[in-house]
Amino acid sequence: MDFVLDLKREIRTVICLKGNHEQMFLDYVCLNKNEDLYLSNGGETTIASYGYRNVRGDRELNVPDSHMEFFDSLLPYYETDDYIFVHAGLRENISLKDQNIQDMLWIRHDFIMSSYDFGKAIVFGHTPMSHSKPLFLPGRIGIDTGAVYGGFLTCIELPSRKIYQA
Repeated sequence: MDFVLDLKREIRTVICLKGNHEQMFLDYVCLNKNEDLYLSNGGETTIASYGYRNVRGDRELNVPDSHMEFFDSLLPYYETDDYIFVHAGLRENISLKDQNIQDMLWIRHDFIMSSYDFGKAIVFGHTPMSHSKPLFLPGRIGIDTGAVYGGFLTCIELPSRKIYQA
């Protein structure tokens, strides 16, 4: 988190999107809901990093205000003249402004396998289709290459479509 916050301060044009894990964190910390879902999706490591303690049934986390402000500032999508960037995808036949946040964070195959033309290329993650290569489909660029499962962490330079991986 501190690295990303420093990056945003240093390079003011950094755009950060909300993903399903950030939403699960906010649900857990702010609303005290979906605990099992969050903890089974890596949340234990995150809350441990924030000094989680359970004192007589009361949860204590030491989340800095700057981190909470960051989580609250995350965008559900970002649009340019040629692209729409979103964590998971979009639902067909629904305007961008009317998309459901749950779909933008969680949708998978209904979006990827759809032939719907959104008018711009959609750059998305969330669903690893390969551990080494991004997914290029008409109107869709999937950059999740399974880093969480031992694959590469991938990003793309646009419009050249140059791929960077670590």
